[in-house]
Amino acid sequence: MRKAAGIILLILVVFELGPIIIGVIGLSVSGFPYSPLWWPLVFQRIVWSGFFVAAGVLCLKRKYWGLCLAPALLVFLLRIPAVVEQLLQGIPISMIWGYWIPVIGALISTIFICLRKSEWSESQA
Repeated sequence: MRKAAGIILLILVVFELGPIIIGVIGLSVSGFPYSPLWWPLVFQRIVWSGFFVAAGVLCLKRKYWGLCLAPALLVFLLRIPAVVEQLLQGIPISMIWGYWIPVIGALISTIFICLRKSEWSESQA
């Protein structure tokens, strides 16, 4: 379960950074100028990806389960308001799947990390 949690978190990195890379390449090829309004979104995606990478690598290396749990739990708790906000605006669930994937991935990883806490303590002894 620990390895699955680490792999899920690293896959979420690809999900977070993929649209940014594709968008930047697509805009540069089509000749659109960059807008300063895009930078907060790009920065936010990079920060989330950093949390996913930190948690995923620590999971796979079986080190410091608390430091692995913290980023996964933080991403889960900080992304829930965005999902709830979209739902309260009346947007159908099928239209906001991009918000759900990181939340579900972080939730599953958090559960896996918590369930296998005993496995982590054995390796550090």
